[in-house]
Amino acid sequence: MAGGKYITQTEESMEKRVGNTALKEALESVGKAYYSFESAARPGSKGASEEEAKAKFLHLNNAIDVLELSFTKLSNASRAHKTDTDQYEDLRKKSGEESEAINRRIEEKKVELEDAKKVKAFYVECEKLKEAIVQIPSCSKLNKNIEETRMETEIIRENVGKMDELNERRRALLDTLLNSVGDLERSTEDPEKYDGIRVDPELIGAIREEAREALKEAA
Repeated sequence: MAGGKYITQTEESMEKRVGNTALKEALESVGKAYYSFESAARPGSKGASEEEAKAKFLHLNNAIDVLELSFTKLSNASRAHKTDTDQYEDLRKKSGEESEAINRRIEEKKVELEDAKKVKAFYVECEKLKEAIVQIPSCSKLNKNIEETRMETEIIRENVGKMDELNERRRALLDTLLNSVGDLERSTEDPEKYDGIRVDPELIGAIREEAREALKEAA
């Protein structure tokens, strides 16, 4: 734009110079034609005939026409240049406005691009979340697992109850065994009462110790 304006200004300057030169030459021609006609038409002029005076007058009129044409041409060129300048300014202003509009649109597109990147990132996160949700067991599976765990717990509770009952029986048997061992011990202390019973004291001690160990394990 700046280069074009410089070229336009240079062309205008040259055109004005040429127009001014032509106008100056036309003025000089008019001046010379006028003085020539005046000399020929002046009363008492030597060697000047009527025909020559008419010819000088015609030449003067032609010079005036050339001057008028030069002036008109220069005036038209000036008006044309003004019109070109106005059009150039309008175009420059319009071009500037269009450039600003394009720059604003570019900035808007940048914002839209950033928003699109955020939307894409959000979409990717949603897809990851969907995949994670698919991998989570369904509620029916969870309920099934809970029911199976409850049933296993009930079975364990029943088994524990049975084991407790078995331990009680073992404890009762051990108590009976200990009482029997006590009777055996007393038989060794009172030979007359238990005359028909003869038991080795070491065997009694071994049975008693074994019964105690079994009782500890049952507890």
